[in-house]
Amino acid sequence: MSFLLNYNNTFFTIDNNSKYGVFCQLYSQTGLSRPIQIQSLNCTDYSAAINRSGSLHAISMPSRHQITYFCYENGHYIKKSLVENATETYLDTNYTFQNIKSFSHEDTIYLFYIVQTDSYILNCLKIKDSKVEIIPLFSSKVPIYDYCVCLKDHQIYITYIAELHGKYQLIFYSVKDKLSNVLCNTLSPSDPVIFWYYDYLWVNYLEDNKLYALLSINGGRSFSSPVLCSLQNAIGKYIFTTDKNCSLKCTELYASLGTSIRLATLYAIDFENIHPDSKISLELELLFEGLLISQKSSDSLTSLSQENETLKAELKTLKLQYDRLLSGPAASHTDDKPASSIKSAASAFMEELPNWDAPPRL
Repeated sequence: MSFLLNYNNTFFTIDNNSKYGVFCQLYSQTGLSRPIQIQSLNCTDYSAAINRSGSLHAISMPSRHQITYFCYENGHYIKKSLVENATETYLDTNYTFQNIKSFSHEDTIYLFYIVQTDSYILNCLKIKDSKVEIIPLFSSKVPIYDYCVCLKDHQIYITYIAELHGKYQLIFYSVKDKLSNVLCNTLSPSDPVIFWYYDYLWVNYLEDNKLYALLSINGGRSFSSPVLCSLQNAIGKYIFTTDKNCSLKCTELYASLGTSIRLATLYAIDFENIHPDSKISLELELLFEGLLISQKSSDSLTSLSQENETLKAELKTLKLQYDRLLSGPAASHTDDKPASSIKSAASAFMEELPNWDAPPRL
C-alpha cells in the first residue's frame, strides 16, 4: 500500500511503479513536484515515515533477506545502510501471519496480524522499550478478508470485512467494550478504513468503485446508514500520518490525488486546516458544534444514570443491613433498656409526688 504523509501544510506520497521504482512526490500550495526516485527497483515491500523536523525516511526490501534504508538529503534520497539477516526476532511461531499492519503511537510500536487456526484470530504485538506483549483482540469463525485499526486515548477501534455464506459483512469492533456491530452487507471485500475526527467515529469503504461513509456520534454504539461520499474521483487507499496536533486519529485513509490532495470525507468537514486550502461554511461548523454539545450532554446523562443506579444498589444494601440489625437478638436486648428506664423514672416520680402537695413551712 502507498504512503501519504502530511507535514507543515505539505503532503508527501511514497509509491512505486515499473517506471520510477520506489519514488516520492510533494504536494504543496504551489502544486505537484516531479517524482523523486528513492530506489530504481520496483519493490512491493517498502515503508516510509517523517520525523519532527520534516525529513523523510524510507526503507525497502529488495529481497526477503535485505532491508535498505534511505534518507532525503540535498534534494534526493541517499542510501544509508543495508541490513542482511540482522533484524531482531520479537515473535517466533509455527503459524503463518496474514494481513500484517503496523504503526507507532507515542513511544509504542503496534503490529497487527491475523493467525488462522480453528478460527481467525486478530492479534496485536505491542512493543514498548524492551517489553513485548501479545494481545489477542478478537476471533472469528468466518474468514476475515481485510481490516483497519485506529487508536484514540490508547483504546483500539477496528473495522473489518468477514465472509458469511458467500456474502460479505462490514463489522465494527471496540476492544475496550468488546462491542461488535454489523454495519452493512457488501457484494465484495470492500477495503474499509476507520478514523476519529472531531470526536466522531467515521468508516469509509469502497464498493463497485464507489466510496461510502458511515458516521457514529456515540463512540461506535450505533452508526448511520451508508451514504455515497461527495468525493469520488481518482480515489486510492493510503497509510496516513500527520504532524498536526489535531483531533484526527487514523492509520489509513482514502484520498484523491491530482494537482492537489483531497482526503475523502475529511475535506468536506476540515475544521482544523489539514488541507491548506480548505474552507468550511459557518453553518456546517455550527451543526457539528451542536452535535458535539449533544454528544457530551448524552454522555453526561449516561454517566449520571449509571451513578444513580449504583447509589440505589448501595441504598438497598444498607437498608437490608439495617433491617437485620432491628430484627436480631441484639436489637431486642437493646430495646429493653429504654423501657425499664422509663418505668423506674415513673415510680420515682409517684413517690415524690405527695411531698410536692405539703404546705410550706412558715
